This record gives sequence, C-alpha cells and structure tokens, in this order.
Amino acid sequence: MEHIHRKIALGFTNQEFDPGFHICQIFNDDEERLDALLKYILSGLQTGEKTACFSEKLSKNELDLFLEKSGISFEKKYNTGAIDLTKTEDVYFPNNSFDPDKMISLLAKFYEDSVKQGFTAARVIGEMSPKVQKINGGSRLLEYESKVSLLLKKISCNSSMPVRCQRV
Repeated sequence: MEHIHRKIALGFTNQEFDPGFHICQIFNDDEERLDALLKYILSGLQTGEKTACFSEKLSKNELDLFLEKSGISFEKKYNTGAIDLTKTEDVYFPNNSFDPDKMISLLAKFYEDSVKQGFTAARVIGEMSPKVQKINGGSRLLEYESKVSLLLKKISCNSSMPVRCQRV
C-alpha cells in the first residue's frame, strides 16, 4: 500500500500536525481527559489507522457507546484488528518494571504490523500511570519519551503517519 503524507487530525482540536507527531497532554479534569482520548481514537479509526489505547480508565463499554454514536462498531473494528484496548500496566509494566527499550520495540512492531496489514497508519494513545514512579525503571520515563520522539522521526521518514499521545 502506498502511503501519502498528510496532515494528521487528533480529533480533539482543529489543528492538524505533520506525520510522526508526539505530544504529552496535560488535562484539567477527567471529563476533558476522556473527551480528548475518545476523539483521538475516533479520528484514527475514521481515517483507517490501526489504533491502540493503553488505559486503566477506559472501559470497552464506554468506548463502544462512544463509537456507536459515530456509526462505528467497536466489535467490528476489534475483530478486524483495527483497535486494541489494553490496560496501561499490562503494556508499560508487564513484570512490574518499566523498560523504555522494550516499549520502543513494541511501538515499532505495532507500526510495522499496521502497515503490513494495510492500515493507513498506526495511532497509539497511552495513559501513563503514577505507578511508574514506584517501580523498577520508572525513573527512565523521560528517556522513554525522547526515544518515542526519535522513533517517530525515523518511522515517519519511511512513509506513514504514526501518532502517539500520552498523558503524564
């Protein structure tokens, strides 16, 4: 599949961004967090991106109801591999430790698999848990964030539009 570089909509703002964009978003309250997270996921699904969400606070039912209002079936998207909803701790600290290099490998593989499967891009949103401060490797969070930015520069040069958004 040929990938066309285009501006990327995050869904929760009218502003569009270049491919490979990475942000850490700070929220004022849970309502604002949930609104941005849901719109970000919806925007990716509407443009044919393989989308992953790492969150302890978003339930399958909540996402299903939101997507249904936009005419999208969570079950259908899930069954086709277009969306993955995983608990934060299962992704970031599967063995009660945080390893930035393993996470970067996981994100790179997610992107590569997305392109191979014919998706227009890969989109990931991850909500970091405060638990990161108390586990082995947790002090490497800023290292991880900078490695994500470097990975996205490398991948976006290879022709697609990976996007990642994270709340710290």
